[in-house]
Amino acid sequence: MKLHISLSKPARVIFSFSLFVFAASLQAQSVTVFGGTFAHNCYENATYSVRISDASRSDLADCNKAIMQGRLNRRDLVATYINRGIINVHAGDVGRAERDYLTALDMSDRTPETFLNLGNLQYMMTNYHRAIADYDHAESLGFRQSHILHLNRGMALYRLGSLDEAEAEYLKALEIRPDWIRALDQIERVNDKRAELAEEAAAAELQ
Repeated sequence: MKLHISLSKPARVIFSFSLFVFAASLQAQSVTVFGGTFAHNCYENATYSVRISDASRSDLADCNKAIMQGRLNRRDLVATYINRGIINVHAGDVGRAERDYLTALDMSDRTPETFLNLGNLQYMMTNYHRAIADYDHAESLGFRQSHILHLNRGMALYRLGSLDEAEAEYLKALEIRPDWIRALDQIERVNDKRAELAEEAAAAELQ
């Protein structure tokens, strides 16, 4: 089954929101020496790009070498495609990120990490309903860090104007990870939006 993401926006976009992206870990004990070194560096680059919300084309070099050498087992090859996709996202190249994620999806046993990151791509393209569907699929496949799914799903619901549902997702994230600043910030954003809508409604009544 192939998934297709509608690239209705320009292929290069700025990663300007705080979705949580998940780098795919490697099965270290089964990685061969040369391919494993490049794949591990690719994972480290992806993790760092998530941390700073930025990346450059040079960060892809180790990922490309790991993939081209053909010395990884299937699980680690899938992880490397995911990690290269993450770097592409943070480098602003959504088109290449899409191709990497879909390649990983076609090769894998439908890993939850792939669907999480596909959901993030859908979010970036403003396909919020599709993003939620991908987050739901990642959850159904047993993605372990469910607070991440609740946060990202809440952000998609917020964009759809479903403030109560978005807040409920953030609260679920806080149940799992209390005092998580990302979730607290999003709840504050929901409350600010409610106040803004209330002011607009009051102003409309006065007209």
